[in-house]
Amino acid sequence: MRKVDPAKHEEKRREILEAAGRCFARSGFHGATTSAICAEAKISPGHLFHYFDSKEAMIAAITQARLDDAMVRTERVMESADPFGTFVNGIKDALLTKGRMNNPLLLDMLAEARHNPTMAEIVQESTRQGQAVVAAFLRKGQEEGRVDTNLDPELAAAIVISVIDGSQSIAVRDPKLDKEESGKLLLKMLLRLFAPPAAADGA
Repeated sequence: MRKVDPAKHEEKRREILEAAGRCFARSGFHGATTSAICAEAKISPGHLFHYFDSKEAMIAAITQARLDDAMVRTERVMESADPFGTFVNGIKDALLTKGRMNNPLLLDMLAEARHNPTMAEIVQESTRQGQAVVAAFLRKGQEEGRVDTNLDPELAAAIVISVIDGSQSIAVRDPKLDKEESGKLLLKMLLRLFAPPAAADGA
């Protein structure tokens, strides 16, 4: 029986995910057919299903890879001199840097999750992990007196993620709106949500 080289297997798996990601970004979840993904990855359908048995499995792997990367970066930030300040700068980047944090696949995932239990599970689990990360930063801010101690970190984390994710729909709803100005307003809203009462009153 032929032995599988783990390193080569992982490298090919990563190449397939990168190809799938390009297809999903270009054509959406439904538009990105398995044949298109195979063509992008330069492999046969049989070869593809040796690694992933469905498009949902590819989405799950892409999402988990992003979460794993975020967790590594979070651990580094938590050990830095100003974790909460770095977190706020991350939100600023997400809302104001054009294209850098754009994730067109997200809107497809959310829509698909309404009637696809597998996709719903992927979205909900990734959200739980993301909220845990954001809540940790907010608790750090509370310890430093920079975040309202009456704020529920878990609930606030859910709102932060919803605002950032929702900001991606602005261009779809109204292409004429200034995305940078919209991002600045959303950032101001979140900073007021975090601020201790005295600071919020003076904002």
